[in-house]
Amino acid sequence: MDPAAAFLANDWVAVLAASAIAFVIGGLWYGAQLGKAWMGVTGITEDMMAERNQVMIFGMAFVLNVIMVVKLAMFIRPAADIVYGAAAGFFTGTFWAYAMLDILNSSE
Repeated sequence: MDPAAAFLANDWVAVLAASAIAFVIGGLWYGAQLGKAWMGVTGITEDMMAERNQVMIFGMAFVLNVIMVVKLAMFIRPAADIVYGAAAGFFTGTFWAYAMLDILNSSE
């Protein structure tokens, strides 16, 4: 299956649901669960966070979660050949890893 067909074959309801779940888990992890510890390790204060554009930070985190879930959904396919495998590796490094690093660095 070529990458364009894999993209079109995604279950978009599942993609959005998984993105929302990842976003909520990330919010709980960096907020209620480990928010103070994370802020202490990174050197960020509550005043610094108040000065940042929270809508942009959370909006970008959700968009990047969608990108990661779409790419992961594209890779979970039964039929694959060497070209598909090479494309999957490229897009994993380019989009999934980059998106995760960007989410982690968006509020630092």
